[in-house]
Amino acid sequence: MGKLLLRNSYLKVCCSGKKKGTVYVVVGVVGASCLVAIILGILWWKGNLPGKLRRKRDVKGLDFPKGTFSLKQIRAATNDFDASNKIGEGGFGPVYKVLCKRS
Repeated sequence: MGKLLLRNSYLKVCCSGKKKGTVYVVVGVVGASCLVAIILGILWWKGNLPGKLRRKRDVKGLDFPKGTFSLKQIRAATNDFDASNKIGEGGFGPVYKVLCKRS
């Protein structure tokens, strides 16, 4: 009989209002953090964060070639990967200066 009373008093302490309030605060903070992360992710994806705007502004007006190039075109532009056209080494290998013909 004594053990039964002990269990009931333990349940009353665990389920008191103070513990429920703490749970609500934790759930609110986690929910708000997730909402902020989602909003920032959407802004980043759409390109509305300052870093992307600055990069877009820096390259605006520059005419970059679009599309892909064949190996034949790349070999012709780098003079068959001539060592005199090599300007450095990058994380993916050598970097060559390209000689473009304007049309």
